[in-house]
Amino acid sequence: MSMLKALQSAHSLSDVAVLFGRKPARLSHILYKTPPAAKYNTFEIPKRSGGLRTICAPTPQLKRWQTRLAAVLQECMSEIDLAHGRCDTVSHGFMPERTIITNALG
Repeated sequence: MSMLKALQSAHSLSDVAVLFGRKPARLSHILYKTPPAAKYNTFEIPKRSGGLRTICAPTPQLKRWQTRLAAVLQECMSEIDLAHGRCDTVSHGFMPERTIITNALG
């Protein structure tokens, strides 16, 4: 089954967790049991122009889930583009195999 079909047929937290190859209890824990403040590490870095910039970085556990979600969604987008005969030429960023170097060369 394609990733797009699998995602479309997911109707529960358990379905989504299985799609990501993880246990539903782990997804449930990070989404519902972990307090929002504990999902992110907050710190400040100096700006060039002065002042401070606040950064809210996801914890490693949340970041792994976000990375998995991004991969699933990217695969779905690739399937949609392939099905419609599209090749994304408008945007270069955030695509697999594309970098600032390939953008400069293109």
